[in-house]
Amino acid sequence: MPAFRPRPAGQFPSVPTMESVSHAQSTVIVAEAIIGPILLLLVFLGAVGIGRRVAAPIERARQRQLEFTADASHELRTPLSGIEAETSLALAQDRSEIWYRTAFQRVDHENKRIRRLVDDMLWLARFDAAQGLPHAEPVDGGVLAAQTADRFAVVAEARRLSLRVHPAPGSSVIAVPPEWLDRLLGVLLDNACRY
Repeated sequence: MPAFRPRPAGQFPSVPTMESVSHAQSTVIVAEAIIGPILLLLVFLGAVGIGRRVAAPIERARQRQLEFTADASHELRTPLSGIEAETSLALAQDRSEIWYRTAFQRVDHENKRIRRLVDDMLWLARFDAAQGLPHAEPVDGGVLAAQTADRFAVVAEARRLSLRVHPAPGSSVIAVPPEWLDRLLGVLLDNACRY
């Protein structure tokens, strides 16, 4: 244990004066005034950066949902136009039994297309979540165009138009997802008949 040594006379610890306390206080206040806003700005910018990173995937998902809704409504409008045209023509005047049978077959076909579209939209929603690619297969574009034109013949007739397909000579076989090409042709013909 160290021995106790008395302090020599005249050596006392320095006692802070009022002036030194006031000077220290003003130095702390100036430091807080300068450093405080800088730290606050850094925290704010960090929070904004983190918020943007967190919000980016949410915004992309919201944008995809809006695009999907717009595409879905357009896709459903196409077969509904065919059904509407068939029923308008059927109600406009009396027709033969064969005409009505053909009209009901077309309505049934368009109804099945709506069901397929709804199934496809559900599939697309799952596909979008999985990020996979659809299966492409060889499709004769001329045959598919003729089938689509036949499907929209009644829509064209209701607007006093006629549709004809003149396939180019030679092979028009392409590798695509057939449902997607069928939908694309349907949208194009529906728009052509409307506008």
